[in-house]
Amino acid sequence: MFSVKEFIVILFFILKIVSFLAGILFFIGIIYYLKKLNLFLSWKEKCLTFFNFRLPPSSFNDKKQWLEIRNLLEEPYQSSWKLAVMKAETLVEKILRTMGYPEEDFEKQLKELKLRGYKNLEVLQEIYKIKKEIAEKEDYFLSQKEAKNIVAILKKFRDELVNSL
Repeated sequence: MFSVKEFIVILFFILKIVSFLAGILFFIGIIYYLKKLNLFLSWKEKCLTFFNFRLPPSSFNDKKQWLEIRNLLEEPYQSSWKLAVMKAETLVEKILRTMGYPEEDFEKQLKELKLRGYKNLEVLQEIYKIKKEIAEKEDYFLSQKEAKNIVAILKKFRDELVNSL
Protein backbone atom coordinates (compact mmCIF):
# COMPACT_ATOMS: atom_id res chain seq x y z
CA MET A 1 0.00 0.00 0.00
CA PHE A 2 2.70 2.51 1.04
CA SER A 3 6.17 2.41 -0.23
CA VAL A 4 8.95 2.22 2.34
CA LYS A 5 9.92 5.84 1.69
CA GLU A 6 6.35 7.09 2.20
CA PHE A 7 5.98 4.98 5.33
CA ILE A 8 9.17 6.48 6.83
CA VAL A 9 8.01 10.04 6.01
CA ILE A 10 4.62 9.43 7.66
CA LEU A 11 6.30 7.79 10.67
CA PHE A 12 8.69 10.74 11.12
CA PHE A 13 5.79 13.18 10.84
CA ILE A 14 3.85 11.32 13.54
CA LEU A 15 6.98 11.17 15.72
CA LYS A 16 7.46 14.94 15.32
CA ILE A 17 3.91 15.61 16.48
CA VAL A 18 4.18 13.20 19.42
CA SER A 19 7.53 14.62 20.54
CA PHE A 20 6.22 18.20 20.23
CA LEU A 21 3.19 17.35 22.38
CA ALA A 22 5.38 15.53 24.91
CA GLY A 23 7.67 18.57 25.10
CA ILE A 24 4.74 20.86 25.80
CA LEU A 25 3.46 18.44 28.43
CA PHE A 26 6.86 18.30 30.15
CA PHE A 27 7.15 22.10 30.06
CA ILE A 28 3.72 22.47 31.69
CA GLY A 29 4.72 19.89 34.29
CA ILE A 30 7.92 21.76 35.14
CA ILE A 31 6.06 25.06 35.51
CA TYR A 32 3.42 23.37 37.67
CA TYR A 33 5.98 21.88 40.08
CA LEU A 34 8.01 25.09 40.26
CA LYS A 35 4.82 26.90 41.23
CA LYS A 36 3.93 24.20 43.72
CA LEU A 37 7.39 24.51 45.32
CA ASN A 38 6.87 28.30 45.63
CA LEU A 39 10.07 29.07 43.74
CA PHE A 40 8.34 31.92 41.93
CA LEU A 41 7.44 33.71 45.19
CA SER A 42 11.01 34.73 46.03
CA TRP A 43 11.55 35.86 42.43
CA LYS A 44 8.30 37.83 42.57
CA GLU A 45 9.33 39.51 45.85
CA LYS A 46 12.72 40.47 44.40
CA CYS A 47 11.10 42.01 41.32
CA LEU A 48 8.57 43.94 43.40
CA THR A 49 11.34 45.22 45.67
CA PHE A 50 13.54 46.16 42.70
CA PHE A 51 10.78 48.24 41.11
CA ASN A 52 9.73 49.61 44.53
CA PHE A 53 6.18 48.41 44.00
CA ARG A 54 3.98 48.24 47.07
CA LEU A 55 1.07 45.88 47.22
CA PRO A 56 -2.41 46.96 48.32
CA PRO A 57 -3.61 45.74 51.73
CA SER A 58 -5.99 43.25 50.15
CA SER A 59 -3.01 41.31 48.76
CA PHE A 60 -1.81 40.33 52.25
CA ASN A 61 -4.07 37.33 52.46
CA ASP A 62 -2.45 35.52 55.37
CA LYS A 63 -5.52 34.57 57.39
CA LYS A 64 -4.74 30.88 56.94
CA GLN A 65 -1.25 31.29 58.45
CA TRP A 66 -2.57 33.31 61.40
CA LEU A 67 -5.21 30.64 62.01
CA GLU A 68 -2.45 28.02 62.02
CA ILE A 69 -0.49 30.14 64.50
CA ARG A 70 -3.54 30.46 66.73
CA ASN A 71 -4.01 26.69 66.63
CA LEU A 72 -0.37 26.19 67.62
CA LEU A 73 -0.90 28.45 70.63
CA GLU A 74 -3.81 26.29 71.80
CA GLU A 75 -1.71 23.12 71.86
CA PRO A 76 -0.34 22.00 75.24
CA TYR A 77 3.28 21.82 74.06
CA GLN A 78 5.91 24.47 74.61
CA SER A 79 7.51 23.63 71.27
CA SER A 80 4.24 24.56 69.53
CA TRP A 81 4.17 27.91 71.32
CA LYS A 82 7.76 28.60 70.24
CA LEU A 83 6.90 27.66 66.67
CA ALA A 84 3.89 29.99 66.75
CA VAL A 85 6.11 32.91 67.81
CA MET A 86 8.64 32.11 65.08
CA LYS A 87 5.96 31.86 62.39
CA ALA A 88 4.25 35.09 63.46
CA GLU A 89 7.51 37.03 63.40
CA THR A 90 8.36 35.54 60.01
CA LEU A 91 4.99 36.67 58.61
CA VAL A 92 5.61 40.22 59.81
CA GLU A 93 9.09 40.15 58.23
CA LYS A 94 7.59 38.96 54.95
CA ILE A 95 5.08 41.81 54.96
CA LEU A 96 7.84 44.32 55.66
CA ARG A 97 9.89 43.00 52.73
CA THR A 98 6.84 43.13 50.47
CA MET A 99 6.15 46.72 51.56
CA GLY A 100 9.60 47.78 50.40
CA TYR A 101 11.86 47.20 53.41
CA PRO A 102 14.32 44.87 51.73
CA GLU A 103 16.64 44.43 54.70
CA GLU A 104 17.05 40.80 55.71
CA ASP A 105 17.66 41.79 59.32
CA PHE A 106 14.48 42.50 61.29
CA GLU A 107 16.30 44.97 63.57
CA LYS A 108 17.37 47.05 60.56
CA GLN A 109 13.80 47.02 59.29
CA LEU A 110 12.60 48.30 62.67
CA LYS A 111 15.15 51.13 62.58
CA GLU A 112 13.85 52.10 59.15
CA LEU A 113 10.29 52.06 60.48
CA LYS A 114 11.30 54.27 63.40
CA LEU A 115 12.67 56.82 60.94
CA ARG A 116 9.32 56.77 59.16
CA GLY A 117 7.41 57.62 62.32
CA TYR A 118 6.20 54.30 63.68
CA LYS A 119 6.04 54.17 67.46
CA ASN A 120 6.42 51.54 70.19
CA LEU A 121 9.01 49.61 68.19
CA GLU A 122 11.01 48.83 71.34
CA VAL A 123 8.49 46.10 72.14
CA LEU A 124 9.10 44.57 68.72
CA GLN A 125 12.85 44.68 69.27
CA GLU A 126 12.34 42.71 72.49
CA ILE A 127 10.19 40.20 70.61
CA TYR A 128 12.92 39.87 67.99
CA LYS A 129 15.45 39.14 70.73
CA ILE A 130 13.14 36.49 72.19
CA LYS A 131 12.76 34.93 68.74
CA LYS A 132 16.54 34.81 68.34
CA GLU A 133 16.90 33.17 71.75
CA ILE A 134 14.25 30.59 70.86
CA ALA A 135 16.14 29.79 67.68
CA GLU A 136 19.54 29.61 69.38
CA LYS A 137 18.71 28.02 72.73
CA GLU A 138 16.91 24.73 72.71
CA ASP A 139 16.05 24.93 76.42
CA TYR A 140 14.62 28.48 76.31
CA PHE A 141 11.48 28.61 78.48
CA LEU A 142 8.46 30.28 76.95
CA SER A 143 5.10 30.16 78.71
CA GLN A 144 1.85 29.88 76.81
CA LYS A 145 0.70 33.24 78.15
CA GLU A 146 3.91 34.94 77.02
CA ALA A 147 3.65 33.31 73.57
CA LYS A 148 0.04 34.48 73.21
CA ASN A 149 1.04 38.03 74.18
CA ILE A 150 3.89 38.06 71.68
CA VAL A 151 1.69 36.76 68.86
CA ALA A 152 -1.03 39.30 69.72
CA ILE A 153 1.51 42.15 69.58
CA LEU A 154 2.85 40.91 66.24
CA LYS A 155 -0.68 40.53 64.84
CA LYS A 156 -1.56 44.05 65.95
CA PHE A 157 1.64 45.40 64.39
CA ARG A 158 0.85 43.53 61.18
CA ASP A 159 -2.62 45.09 61.10
CA GLU A 160 -1.14 48.58 61.63
CA LEU A 161 1.33 48.01 58.79
CA VAL A 162 -1.34 46.84 56.38
CA ASN A 163 -3.77 49.61 57.33
CA SER A 164 -1.10 52.29 56.93
CA LEU A 165 -0.81 51.59 53.20
